[in-house]
Amino acid sequence: MKVIRLIIIILFISSLSVTAQSDFIESSSIRYGIFSHYNYNQVIAGFKELPGIPNCCPEFDNGSGTGFSLGIFADYELPYSLRTGLRMGISSLNNKLSTIEGTIVRVGPDLVTGKFEHSIDASILDLSFEPFLAYNPVFGINLTAGVSIGYLITKNFHQEERIVEPADRGVFVETNTRIRIDTSGVIPGANDIISSLFVGIGYELPLNREGSLMLVPELYYYLGLSNIVKEVKWKINSIRAGISIVYSPKIREKLPIEKHLKEEFIDTITIEAKEITDNKIIYGTPQISRRVEKTEDTVYIVDTFKRTDTSFIQPGLIAKLNYNEPEIILSLNYSKISFPVLPVLFFDKMTEQLDDYYQKLNDKNSFSIESIEQNLLVFHKNILNIIGRRMELNTDATVQLRGYVDFDRENRDCNLALKRAEGIKNYLTEIWKIDEGRIEILNGSQNCFPENVPSDKTDSAFAENRRVEILTSNPEIMTSLVFKETIDTAISFTNEIDFNLSESTQKGIVGLVIEGSQDGKQKFISSKNVMVIFNNQKINKDIIADELDGKPLEVSLTIEDLNHRKATGKRKINFNKIIKENDKHIVFSILFGLADDRLSNKVKSELKNLVERLDSARVKITGYSDIIGGEKKNRMLSANRAKNSAEQIRNINPKLEIISIKSYSYDKFPPGINSYGLPSERYLARTVLVEIFKK
Repeated sequence: MKVIRLIIIILFISSLSVTAQSDFIESSSIRYGIFSHYNYNQVIAGFKELPGIPNCCPEFDNGSGTGFSLGIFADYELPYSLRTGLRMGISSLNNKLSTIEGTIVRVGPDLVTGKFEHSIDASILDLSFEPFLAYNPVFGINLTAGVSIGYLITKNFHQEERIVEPADRGVFVETNTRIRIDTSGVIPGANDIISSLFVGIGYELPLNREGSLMLVPELYYYLGLSNIVKEVKWKINSIRAGISIVYSPKIREKLPIEKHLKEEFIDTITIEAKEITDNKIIYGTPQISRRVEKTEDTVYIVDTFKRTDTSFIQPGLIAKLNYNEPEIILSLNYSKISFPVLPVLFFDKMTEQLDDYYQKLNDKNSFSIESIEQNLLVFHKNILNIIGRRMELNTDATVQLRGYVDFDRENRDCNLALKRAEGIKNYLTEIWKIDEGRIEILNGSQNCFPENVPSDKTDSAFAENRRVEILTSNPEIMTSLVFKETIDTAISFTNEIDFNLSESTQKGIVGLVIEGSQDGKQKFISSKNVMVIFNNQKINKDIIADELDGKPLEVSLTIEDLNHRKATGKRKINFNKIIKENDKHIVFSILFGLADDRLSNKVKSELKNLVERLDSARVKITGYSDIIGGEKKNRMLSANRAKNSAEQIRNINPKLEIISIKSYSYDKFPPGINSYGLPSERYLARTVLVEIFKK
């Protein structure tokens, strides 16, 4: 304590003695001071006993105490009304923690109910170092924030348990005393270093006319960051009120320094005109002047030299090439092929697991409809992923699932049919993340047998019954997959480019060259010995072929004047590419149910969209069947399917010319089908192929 007081006195007196030797005109950037505070200490705790010190207290959770702070500081002025500095001092963090607990007290020969107080009275003194930042929003007010790092000089405690009720009599039954567990000493496990954050506010009151000495009433709040004892919740927050005395030494007046400077300002007026034949500069008359400028510590004597020159120059040549955008017309004739979506999945006998025949994903992002091989069976193998992608894109669409079992060979097990439908739903919800509410299972306890069953009693016929049907009222989910295949391409183009040189220099030009190149190879060149405004350049098939191959046509214009000056302008020619598409050939497939020759409403709607607006076209219709039901029956089915499809097309658009109606039994496979071994192959074989040839 004596050393700290001596340091404060020496700093204060030395500052006064140094600055008192001469007159001052402004404050120094550095200030010094001392401070003294009254501390109100608030404890935030959460422990039952100190390490190694017995105590039966339920828990110490708070406390308080008072103390003082005393120290010195220095700060330094920064821009924007800021100051930074360091405080050093000692602070008393004395506090008392206590809690009241009930007990049995002996009063004379009797035992009565009483209360006793657990208490820890801590005497803590720290030496702190506190870097801070202060802000002066208005004159006289200081807002301060900083960090305090303290070294604990004193860290003693006194612990006891004392009877507080009855207040004047009674003793503990065990000890026959009013006080027990009376322990004092150094706080065990105490930290040597503690830290805290602090904020404060103060107001500066001048104590002399010059303002070099100020009294600052101030209020601080310290938020403890460190526990007093290691691994024990015991932190101390402080409210500190007090005063500080601030001394700001004055800077002695300095004689100004004299400096000589020279300034030179030369302006140039540029005149550019076509009448000028030679470039030249005419220098103006100089003007010299002197002025004196003063700052706080310097006198500047400035000599100024000013002159305005005039520069006469010929205008620069401009080679600018404009053009009318040429056209390339690509006429694409293509074949549009529609593949039907078969919304039925087939299962092996007595199993609810979807067969490996169907494509199942682990990551939906790896799937793309466009990348699937264009094949009926491959599309059906991916039916769940096609429906999953379409439901992902059509967020309002819903589907219904109905599972079936083979009436004869699967024990009429409607629970198996339900599990098959649930397996399909689980795949769509888990892999494709389709909301469960958008997928409805229609199975009940009595509706798991197909209404339309094969008349044959063969394994192929029975396999048709083991399935799950996917139903929806949203046409976007079940619409056919449509792909285009280019048949041929015709190219036509503008046979010349019209160049416009009107924005180029016109006067005095004695030569011009227009050159075109692609991929570094010259395609054309033309030259003239006079300036023209319009120039037409023929283009050929080679130029168009390179343009379509990604090799742009670049054209340069070079002009030369009487003084042999040259200028070049370059342009990349942009062709307006017009693509005209014409679906000359359309292939559409119609699927039919088992032993059924009727067109569904979905098919009728798709046919209407396909042929309603055709002006004229020729149509070929070919019917096919599967192997179930015998050759004669299937030939009749195939013929009726083709006939009904033709009648539907005539009803929609009587202008179309149906040039062929054919039908086959199972002796000929439809395109994309190579066998009748699988139920999906048999289902897809029950089809009518419609081919439309536009005229």
